[in-house]
Amino acid sequence: WSRSTWEAYTTTKTWDLSPGDGEKTVYVKYKDAQGNVSQEYKDTIILDTTGPEISGVNISNVKYFEATIEWTTSEPAITSINYGTSSDYDNLVPASISLATTHSVTLTGLSTDTTYHFVIIADDEAGNSSTSMEYTFTTKAIPDTPDPVTDLRVRPGSATRNSLVLEWTATGADGPTGTASSYDIRMSQKRIIEDGLTPAHNEINFSNADKITDIPVPAPAGSTESLTVTGLETNRVYYFAIKAIDDKGNVSPISNVINGDQVPPFPLTALRNGYTLISFPLQPSITDPGQILTAIGLDPQVDDIFWWQSSGLDTASGEFVSNTSIQPGYGYFISSSKDNVVLHVEGTPVTDPSWAISLQPGFNIIGNPYTDEVYLRDTYIEDTDTGEIKNYGDAASAGWVSGFVYTFNGSTYDYVSYKDAVLKLWEGYWMQVIRDGNYRLIIYKP
Repeated sequence: WSRSTWEAYTTTKTWDLSPGDGEKTVYVKYKDAQGNVSQEYKDTIILDTTGPEISGVNISNVKYFEATIEWTTSEPAITSINYGTSSDYDNLVPASISLATTHSVTLTGLSTDTTYHFVIIADDEAGNSSTSMEYTFTTKAIPDTPDPVTDLRVRPGSATRNSLVLEWTATGADGPTGTASSYDIRMSQKRIIEDGLTPAHNEINFSNADKITDIPVPAPAGSTESLTVTGLETNRVYYFAIKAIDDKGNVSPISNVINGDQVPPFPLTALRNGYTLISFPLQPSITDPGQILTAIGLDPQVDDIFWWQSSGLDTASGEFVSNTSIQPGYGYFISSSKDNVVLHVEGTPVTDPSWAISLQPGFNIIGNPYTDEVYLRDTYIEDTDTGEIKNYGDAASAGWVSGFVYTFNGSTYDYVSYKDAVLKLWEGYWMQVIRDGNYRLIIYKP
């Protein structure tokens, strides 16, 4: 105030502000005719004369007919893109209609195999405008081969215990255009990978996977296609992939693979709504049944994992009880209130050279503790009272155990001779001890 001088009162006043943008504050006092001076009054503004800084320009998802551009501004701004096939920029596209600092726009209706030039224009709330440097991108050229299918999927709600419906969007004969001549669709209980890659454990190359027949003739590019697949094993997780072929014999790359994000040990098992007979081919990292149910997306308050507690040799002697600790080699019934839940449990593969499973007189639920399939005929039964060990066939002949095991398909039981039975991963099996005593099933690592 020491440098200020009194001026005649007016209702408006112009100030010369200090140089540069930023916060600017003006002060005023009033004095009446008797010389009384008022308190100090002030007001502050943010002076902004600089346009937004445009940075982080990223060009992505460049396809045949479109491209996506993203960028940021140093302050909230309304932005647009001016683009064209030269620096004349004959197309102006708004990117945002409200103030923002992150911006994105997808340019559509572009020509294939064409270079586009563009600049970004940003206007802040104060009306300051800035223009970015020029950027370019080139759209993809249409090839002479079909594009890969990218959205192969299972139609929601279509999966039953033995079938499902596949859906996908038709690709073309030349990239995304035209009509392919045929499809090659493969399935496997191993994860399908592209031909030419080296398969890891329980992976399989596309051409070695099972070929599905009775495939529909391709529709024009962009059409929705479907195929019903039957004859599937109950509660198995399948992998599907597709390739398109044009009239010249050109083959597309492999499609996305259904269930391709699942990790070893393979194969996994799928739980249907109701009861599924399961086992664990690994040492689970969590053994509490409630925590396992939560980890796979089920509700421990509704769903459960049961173990069979036998009380005698009779078929019906025993009861299902809730289990307290999940262990490899033992079988369980799991109840699920949902459909198509994948039993994907993390854990450590069992590396012991052999694995012993205690058996009760009467019925027992068993499983494979290893990450490779095991033939039941290659297993052994031990009489732990005497220490005598017999291979499964001899134990069956001696009347220790039944010569059959049973699987559950969701509604009924199927039986199979020990000579043909294969203990698969994640699957549970009923086996019967038919005489009193203490026995163990011994499985050797395959």
